Amino acid sequence: MKKKTPLLLLFIMAPLFTGFAQCANPNNVLTFTHNGKSYEIIKEAKTWADAAACAVARGGYLAEIGTAYEQNAINIQLQLANLTMAATVAPDGGGASYVWIGGNDMASEGAWVWNGNNDAVANQFWQGTASGQAVDGRYTNWGNEPDNWGPNGGQDGLGLALTNWPLGTKGKWNDVNLSNQLFFVVEHNGILSTKDQELTTATMVYPNPAEDMVYIQGNTSALSTITFINTIGQAIKVFSHSQITNNSVNITTLLPGVYFMQMDFEGGESSTKKIIKK
Repeated sequence: MKKKTPLLLLFIMAPLFTGFAQCANPNNVLTFTHNGKSYEIIKEAKTWADAAACAVARGGYLAEIGTAYEQNAINIQLQLANLTMAATVAPDGGGASYVWIGGNDMASEGAWVWNGNNDAVANQFWQGTASGQAVDGRYTNWGNEPDNWGPNGGQDGLGLALTNWPLGTKGKWNDVNLSNQLFFVVEHNGILSTKDQELTTATMVYPNPAEDMVYIQGNTSALSTITFINTIGQAIKVFSHSQITNNSVNITTLLPGVYFMQMDFEGGESSTKKIIKK
C-alpha cells in the first residue's frame, strides 16, 4: 500500500481554468500514449502551481513517473518534440532546460512526494538530499540532486532535464524553484483519443526481430515520418514519407540492438513500436 503524506497546510494560489483552451493553446500540445495512458507535452511556460492547475483543468495531473520504462517513454517523446529549449530554462537549475513533472517537497523539506494535481494527499517517493533514499523502494531518477540550492533554498519543484547541467545529464531529475516558468508533462489515467488508440492497434510492424527490411501493416498513406530511437532517447535514423516504399523501410545500417520505431502521421497522431534489430 502506498504511503500517504497529508498536505493539509499547503496553500498554493493558482489561476482557475475551466477548459482546455483557456490554459493551453491546442497548437502547443503534443499527445502520445504509453502503457494504456495518454500524456500531453504542453509547450507553454508556467510555474509549477499553474502547470498543475492546467493539468487538472485538462482532466489529468502533472506526470508521476513510477518506473524506468515510463521515464524512458516520456524522455523519448520529449527529445522528439522539437522544444524551444531557451523558452523553458530554470536559472537555479544550472541554467539547464526542464519540464515540470508532478513531484515536490513543499510540505516538508526533503520529503519528496508525487502530487501532480496539487491536492491535499500525496505519495512520498524520496527522503533527504542527494544522499537520501527512496521510500519503499520507489523509482527515482535524480542527478546528483536534490540539494535545495541557494541562499534561501526554496527548490521545491521537480523538473525533468532536457539538457545537461553541472550535476546531471538530460533525462535526469532536479529540484528547482517553483516560480520557474517551464513547459510541463500532463498524465491521464486512460486514453484521451480513440483515434490515437485505433492508430496504435491498427498499425503493426514485422518481422520482429528484423535484419534488413521492416514492413508496416496498416494505412501508410498518412505517414509523414518514421524515426528509430535508441533506448536512451536518441533519434538514430529518420525516414521521410518518400523513403517509405512498398510499406517498408530498410534498416540495414542500424546497429544491432533494441529500438523504438515511432511512426508520425499527418494530423499529429503517432504510434510507437518496440523493435529488435538483429
